[in-house]
Amino acid sequence: AWGAELVPGAAEVARLSGLVAALTTADVLVTGEGRFDATSLQGKATGHALALAGPRLRRLVVAGRVDVVPARGIRAVALADLAGDARASMAEPERWLRRAARGLADEVL
Repeated sequence: AWGAELVPGAAEVARLSGLVAALTTADVLVTGEGRFDATSLQGKATGHALALAGPRLRRLVVAGRVDVVPARGIRAVALADLAGDARASMAEPERWLRRAARGLADEVL
């Protein structure tokens, strides 16, 4: 009635945010979510961003937990693993996000 259109959310967020254009000049994509699992690559924003980046870019995922072996060319870091367990990572998320970022930056640089 109002001219609305139903579209896939991850693709629309990528379009509205300018992600596609940004990836054309990027060297690295860093994305993440609470739990990276088999469903992460099935229409979620994380999976959509990884697919858009393709193998040309370094693709990095930071997640609370990583419950699936990432596809070739994708590096995933779990905060729960860095902290020792999920409870510890949730108690100090900033600490473990910073640790993950430092580790990934060292790998990329």
